[in-house]
Amino acid sequence: MIGISWGRPAASTRRSTGTFRETWELAWQPEFEVDLVAAGVHGTTVAGAAAARLRAAVAGAPALADVTAAVERCLLADLPDALPDALAALDARAAGDADVAHLMAAFPALARATRYGDVRGTDTSALRTVAERVLARICAGLPPAAHGIDDDEAARLSGLVDGVHDVTGLLGEAATGRWLSALERLAERPALPPLLAGRLARLLADTDRMAADEVERRLARALTPGTPALHAGAYLEGFFAGGALLLVHDDRLLRVVDRWLAEVAAAQFDEMLPLLRRTFGAFADPERRAIGERAAALGQAVPAGRVPAVRVADGIDEERAELVLPVFARLLGVDA
Repeated sequence: MIGISWGRPAASTRRSTGTFRETWELAWQPEFEVDLVAAGVHGTTVAGAAAARLRAAVAGAPALADVTAAVERCLLADLPDALPDALAALDARAAGDADVAHLMAAFPALARATRYGDVRGTDTSALRTVAERVLARICAGLPPAAHGIDDDEAARLSGLVDGVHDVTGLLGEAATGRWLSALERLAERPALPPLLAGRLARLLADTDRMAADEVERRLARALTPGTPALHAGAYLEGFFAGGALLLVHDDRLLRVVDRWLAEVAAAQFDEMLPLLRRTFGAFADPERRAIGERAAALGQAVPAGRVPAVRVADGIDEERAELVLPVFARLLGVDA
């Protein structure tokens, strides 16, 4: 942080998915002694000079991404004395940044740092306060940010929504409730881009904020014959971006999609085929196989009370699979 790179992070030679171990390459050079003397103008110790450099870096209201990076470096370098200044700069910059996309891009790193902190045990209570304020601004600014945007911007905003949605739970139930309420309000706005509308419906369905009947109604409305095929395909792409399990387990949704595909005109189908391939190509092979089998069985009569069997995957080791049953039973509070 003071510009003397005698050590740098390196790829570990041993496999590890945790953050408790770091691998560094160290190489001291004689000229570093001169650099240390020059860095003394910032402080009498390495930590003091690094903290002073970090304060200078966040001064003058730089870009929000720069301030967020400085906060992360401050936590990594274990500089508690500089953290309040970095957080104050982050809070001020977030308050003055009118671009919600910038806030949404910066939020995941803040939420993860708030939840897990770092291996050095740094106090992140102040960081949590800033993260909650950033989330409040995101929730307030999300509807205007989604107004009047084109397809490319809708795809970008949908990705940012996914990023915030994935980490909001790290701040607790109150933050999650605030975020989901913001998504509900946004989903009710008319004239949303179809890809974003489909994505919001899926997120709300997965969190039980949208009833199954409402999900089916919205999907059917998006796939009505009067809807342009490309718009309908974009809605499907947004809705099923989180996986195909809904199509595997919900015959009603599968019938809606199947009926729409059967009614698409040949010329329109050729036009939207790349979009459909991108959507369904993202599904796992077992999911595509299961969808195909269920779709083939839609027209077949099924005895009352019986669910048609679907092969989800091949080569399952049943003995190994049974080992998890006691764990599931304990989680569900039932007898094994």
